[in-house]
Amino acid sequence: MVPKWHWTNKPKKEKKEILKRISKGWSNLVYQKKDRVKCKCLFCGKEFEVKKSKIKYGRGKYCSNVCKNKAFGLKERGDKHWNWKGGITTESDKIRKSIEYRLWRESVFARDRYTCQKCLKGNKYLRSHHINNFADYPELRTAISNGITFCKKCHNKFHKKYGKRNNNKEQLKEFLI
Repeated sequence: MVPKWHWTNKPKKEKKEILKRISKGWSNLVYQKKDRVKCKCLFCGKEFEVKKSKIKYGRGKYCSNVCKNKAFGLKERGDKHWNWKGGITTESDKIRKSIEYRLWRESVFARDRYTCQKCLKGNKYLRSHHINNFADYPELRTAISNGITFCKKCHNKFHKKYGKRNNNKEQLKEFLI
């Protein structure tokens, strides 16, 4: 349904006049350009047009949202970020996000053929479990022989039964039976 104010609802004479203007390249944009100003993007340096009213409200600094987001991303990194707490990432987090740890994890999954060693099901929710604790045996953190693949459900069952501290091979053997 076309609204009452739409140009197609105008009398025939007015319609013809509007169609002539459109065929000559006339549009509302031609008239809107009078209140526009050329600006330069603060991020990429590209020139673009923006309405004067937008500049009045602090806009017109970036040519697109992409440039705006990239500029804010650079502005708020590290100690400039609002939530910066002086670089207090724990040693454990640094290790778990390292390349060596990711390679260990993938190697354990590949060795166990991406299947849980308790229920023997291939599952998209796999966990690499340390046989000897991550905290107690720092030299075995990335040893492939110290890992086993569990699904999320079985991994939670293991830790529910034996806790998260002082885990060892005997507990694992008992759990797998």
